Amino acid sequence: MLTTSSNPADIRNSVALGASDYHIKPSSFDELTVLANQLIRQWVMKSVA
Repeated sequence: MLTTSSNPADIRNSVALGASDYHIKPSSFDELTVLANQLIRQWVMKSVA
């Protein structure tokens, strides 16, 4: 999940409802690019395992 909320209750509820990841939306495009690259690497590693 990519969201602007850092509220702990929102995080707990999202995970309880089945979210596998919870990421707070970065405030800049550069930070969003870094996050996207990290997520791609995670997904690739999961698919290889």
